[in-house]
Amino acid sequence: DAALLAHIQDAVYCLDEELRLTYWNAGAEQLHGWTAAEILGRAHGELFAPTARAAVEADCRWVLRGGNLGREVEVRRKDGSVAWADLRAY
Repeated sequence: DAALLAHIQDAVYCLDEELRLTYWNAGAEQLHGWTAAEILGRAHGELFAPTARAAVEADCRWVLRGGNLGREVEVRRKDGSVAWADLRAY
């Protein structure tokens, strides 16, 4: 339920089959710095440091086929800074 996800403090976002962002909560905004209006429809890979993008995209395709994943990953923020985050996808 989107109303419930909107209030979770963790960063939560959803992707379509083309790995484009379709949902973005306040936690994601706080972690990454982009508002939903700025980021929805953009490529998921933009959220990650260039060195992490290929691996994260492969993991996401795995999840879209029914897999689960958990890993620490270097994320890129709107201001260009990076941070480490625990990425979980189901």
